[in-house]
Amino acid sequence: MLQKTNIAISRIQHIIKNIDEILLNIKTESVLLDKVIDQISGGKRLRPILVVASARSLGFDEEKILHDTACIVEYIHIASLLHDDVIDEAKKRRGKESVNYAYGNRVAIMSGDYLYSLAYNKVLDVDINIAKEISKAAYNLALGEISEIENFSKIIKEEEYFDIIYKKTASLIESSCTSGCLLAKNPTQLDYFREYGKNLGLAFQIKDDLMDYSNKDIGKDTYNDIQEGKVTLPLILAFQKDSQLQYHLNEYFKTKKEEHKQYCIASCKAYGVDRAFEVAKQKALTAKQSIQHLPGSIYKDILLFLADYAVSREK
Repeated sequence: MLQKTNIAISRIQHIIKNIDEILLNIKTESVLLDKVIDQISGGKRLRPILVVASARSLGFDEEKILHDTACIVEYIHIASLLHDDVIDEAKKRRGKESVNYAYGNRVAIMSGDYLYSLAYNKVLDVDINIAKEISKAAYNLALGEISEIENFSKIIKEEEYFDIIYKKTASLIESSCTSGCLLAKNPTQLDYFREYGKNLGLAFQIKDDLMDYSNKDIGKDTYNDIQEGKVTLPLILAFQKDSQLQYHLNEYFKTKKEEHKQYCIASCKAYGVDRAFEVAKQKALTAKQSIQHLPGSIYKDILLFLADYAVSREK
């Protein structure tokens, strides 16, 4: 198992290197935009890896169209991060100054718009069905962000939380997997890859929300969610165990007093974090079960590894 994991990691690193060469060689007509693209370099490249691994697990290996599609989903992901950081007033992204902090909100918003436009322009040259998958994911992503904003400083139910994180995170991860499947012209496998990508995306976002309650350096600010009024799964599950938590959370949202915030963080760590982690692990397991029937290959191993990585990562 360890050898398979090491081989999978090595192949992932090779995929990232190929994708980065394309992404970092984007040359625009704007010096400022080129600086922005350099500022946001790095990251996990999860979505492009999923495009490549999904397609190649089904035997597809036309490198140029594969890498073009992989970059398209990453353009959309980066664009969404640029806009997210403006909404969240974030100062850090990927261990560096966020673009909005370094260059201002207008530059961050317009750079995101540029990358969205670039993605939509390029995907039309790939495949109309893939264009539909990716545009639907971008539509869902925007809806998810709007729903999250609408629910700032509100106590939401678990099903509302899952609807938001499916739209804002899991939908693009899902479409990365289905795009790989569509490239391979294997429609019989589409529902399996859709199920894999959806559950992987949910596990990934739950883990992200858990890391917001971490004391470790995760490359971005921590305890941001509660400060911004976002109610995530650790808090929702903690409500079930702590009858006083809802009072303190509402008081924090109204007054922003530190003692209420600290109570909420402590309660969340005591009653919500471990339970939310179990939910994330179950989603990752469901993702793995969705593709167990695929023939053995290094690319299947990558997909299985990524499901485990989604919940074991520290950043």
